Amino acid sequence: MPKQPAIPGLGDAVKKKVTRREKFLSEMDAVVPWGRLLALIEPHYPKVGSKGGRPPMPLETMLRVYFLQSWYALSDPMAEESLYDSEAMRRFAGIELGDDRIPDETTILNFRHLLEKHQLTEKLFAEVNAYLADKGVTLRSGTLVDATIIDAPSSTKNEAKARDPEMSSTKKGNDWYFGMKAHVGVDADSGIVHSLETTTAKTHDSQVWDELLHGNETSVWADSRTLSKMGFEPRIIPAIYVKPFNKGQKNDYNDAEAIAEAALRPNLKTVSEKTQEQLDLQALHRVRSRLVSRRTAAMNQIRAFLIEQGITVRRSVAALRASLEAILSNRGDEMSLRMRRLILGLQQDWIWLDKRIDMTTSEIKEVSETEESCQRLMTIPGIGPIISTAVVAAVGTGEAYDRGRDFAAWLGLVPRQHSTGGRTILGRITKRGSRYWKREAKSLASDLLI
Repeated sequence: MPKQPAIPGLGDAVKKKVTRREKFLSEMDAVVPWGRLLALIEPHYPKVGSKGGRPPMPLETMLRVYFLQSWYALSDPMAEESLYDSEAMRRFAGIELGDDRIPDETTILNFRHLLEKHQLTEKLFAEVNAYLADKGVTLRSGTLVDATIIDAPSSTKNEAKARDPEMSSTKKGNDWYFGMKAHVGVDADSGIVHSLETTTAKTHDSQVWDELLHGNETSVWADSRTLSKMGFEPRIIPAIYVKPFNKGQKNDYNDAEAIAEAALRPNLKTVSEKTQEQLDLQALHRVRSRLVSRRTAAMNQIRAFLIEQGITVRRSVAALRASLEAILSNRGDEMSLRMRRLILGLQQDWIWLDKRIDMTTSEIKEVSETEESCQRLMTIPGIGPIISTAVVAAVGTGEAYDRGRDFAAWLGLVPRQHSTGGRTILGRITKRGSRYWKREAKSLASDLLI
């Protein structure tokens, strides 16, 4: 146990509030099985020689400083400075300022190297897990699997003139990272880490799956594609239901904790994973939507250039398509040669985009003719291949909705609600939902009214 100061300082005597750091360190002091961990390290820790010499720092002090480094992500120099600055850290480490030696950064570094040399870090982790399992804290029915990238310098300006062979590059989002990856298995109920594997950065969780699970799970929370490959039926939690449980800034640890908290809600609604056919259909619609947007931009630019030359065209695709050739032929003297070339180039872009849109639309129609769900939807007046395939790509068979009102709410075709005190107050249609879907629904309503 850490040594208690004989005469506490005046500041500590009048202190009324316990800080979060002091509370956390007090809890860790009571939870960590110090005796079992010290017994693992003691055979390898240096002793005072027969000829005397400077005695080593107390083993328990060094182990506690090592834990402080891990919990607060401190470098060796920063760990030394923190021991001088923080009374809470000194008290946790059993150091009394003025009476005891404070380990310098070299001593802290040597202790870390000692643990690495004898592979004691893995043994410490296994011992803590065994202790928690004995107390019935871990190895419950659910495991949450996630990974985090340990970034490292990619420079070759070192003694070996090469990068570390155990590290590699990987892409996350739009950024590239060089380093290693820590794969973590967390108990879904308690949030305690029960398994940890370190690999090169490009290794996927599925390659260390067996090491991350303890074998007694009835539920696993991980990447949906990974779960599918393992034979599980994944259920996806919408991000809007996880966000209220996210504490602090965005990082892998906070995200995993928020998912674990949201997963415990009894009335949580999950989403089924999209099939490969749904993903293909969704991709077709996204490509078609992008092409249509580019075509609209090209036509608007043509119309804007003509207006700058004093030539106006009615605001419709058909009007511009019918009159553009005549304008370039009969009124070419009203614009410069360079402007005519620019407009002709935009016209060629327009024609190419028309061909791409027709090809994508034909592929969507082929799918609608073979998909049973699309055929049923097209029996509804006004619904054709585009809308039917968009519905199937988004919601599949619609089994996630109990009634049509729920589907309308997902689509965004419901009024804004601000009810209170038993009074129902409804506003106008909000902007929630997919804009692509709302545009198609508006087109459907216009066709039915015409």
